[in-house]
Amino acid sequence: MKARLMKLVTVFVFQSFFLLVVFSSVFAQAVSDDISALKNEVDSLRKECQQYKELNSKLESRLEQLEKRINAVQPNLTASSVCKIQSSRDCISPQPPAPARSVSGGEERQGPFGLSNDDILKITKGFEFGGFYRAGYGTNARGGKMGAFQAPLAPAKYRLGNEQDTYLEAIFAQNNWNPDPTGVAFRTQMRVSYQTQQNKSEDNTNSVCLRELYAQMGNFIDSDPDLKVWAGERFYRLPELDLNDFWWYDLSGYGGGFEDIRVGNLGKLDIAYIGYSDKDVNLSTNHGRIEKNNLSAILKQVKVPGGFGTFWINGGYIKGGSYQSTTYPSVPGVDFGFMHNTPDDTNNNQFAFQAGFGACTSLSAGGNIPTATNDKNSWTIRLTDMLTRRINNRLSLQADGVYQFTDTGFATNSKQIWGSFGIRPVIGITKHLALEIEPGIDYINSPRNNYDTFLMKFTTALRLAPGTDIGSHPRFRLYATYGRWGDDFKGVPIGGEGYRDKTNGLNFGVQAEHWW
Repeated sequence: MKARLMKLVTVFVFQSFFLLVVFSSVFAQAVSDDISALKNEVDSLRKECQQYKELNSKLESRLEQLEKRINAVQPNLTASSVCKIQSSRDCISPQPPAPARSVSGGEERQGPFGLSNDDILKITKGFEFGGFYRAGYGTNARGGKMGAFQAPLAPAKYRLGNEQDTYLEAIFAQNNWNPDPTGVAFRTQMRVSYQTQQNKSEDNTNSVCLRELYAQMGNFIDSDPDLKVWAGERFYRLPELDLNDFWWYDLSGYGGGFEDIRVGNLGKLDIAYIGYSDKDVNLSTNHGRIEKNNLSAILKQVKVPGGFGTFWINGGYIKGGSYQSTTYPSVPGVDFGFMHNTPDDTNNNQFAFQAGFGACTSLSAGGNIPTATNDKNSWTIRLTDMLTRRINNRLSLQADGVYQFTDTGFATNSKQIWGSFGIRPVIGITKHLALEIEPGIDYINSPRNNYDTFLMKFTTALRLAPGTDIGSHPRFRLYATYGRWGDDFKGVPIGGEGYRDKTNGLNFGVQAEHWW
């Protein structure tokens, strides 16, 4: 088995080396073209800047003339005549000054829904709509529905050409309900998600849920106007690894806290209480439903050599209890970590180290519910890295790596290892057409599950997007994905039921992906 594994790894390395050779030839050809293209772009931008300067000068002159005319006739204008000369889109009939009132709304309001026209204008101007979606369809080479190639016990998979679901997140936010623009600032955010496994005939595969609903207030302390208070349900996590959509530190849940507390010239501090109770574990013990409580502190925006650092520590506690004939122990825990980030839009690197113990072995807000005796002795360490590079106008890439070691706390066979590495080069063919290539490999070692093997996934995709760099979106893809895995995974439906008794598979599909 080990010889076969080494053979497959060797093949994977040679394939990667071959790809690098191909990329090198593409770079050499593209360099001269890129220099010429950049010079042309510089000349074009200079011409545009000159045009904008001339236009700006004309507009300023016209604005000055209009202001003089308005000031000359202002005393003779009624409210209705002012509205006639203004743009109908921006015109709101003047209202008598509203009496002073608290933001909580203790006094009577005027206008539709109890709001004045001025309030309505401020509310609509502060509205934001954002979101993310992916949608498409895939089929396997055997003529059945596509399934994802994901290794057992691995919490993530490489995404390109390997997503069999349709997923949507819609974000609705409202900024600054306070009519006083110099007063406290408010933000309310709601995020709704929808997911389906692309099978309309089975309603139970569709899921709609509220992912976020929280309020935030800032600018209420003169000495630290950036400080904010928040409460509700929210995503509370550090940046993901993009290639496999892996949120490696996720404290999302319910709670509240303070963020962006200025700590001298060192950085900013976030402090939060996060509560979590697993919806899939309905255990009403003699103390109530089992839950996990977290108290988190994150120090961010700390200047360190080569970029910025983020440091954090989180304490967690799960109170046990009795349910029917089973007694669940109480388990404390702690996790901590460090992230180094080299910030840049197109050339950056994100490295992180984490460690978690006891109730915080999962390195998340939840996990370890319900508790077991071995949880007190469990621990995890995890290293992650994400490198993004824009080589030139025709080539960009991203590479992700993960190493995770977990001791589950059992007396025997307690060790688990997950190692993962993937890379996605994007090669520009035309202005909007690009070739995406994504090889990725996951290694799992778990004596308790009799796993000591790997899963390799390789995808090629043609992509249409506004640009050819790796981050350009929206994206429209036509892809083919090949997966291969070791004998230890045989019998697991990797890639769907069509490949349950196989050790390799092939999928094809189309997909659209966008965020805004």
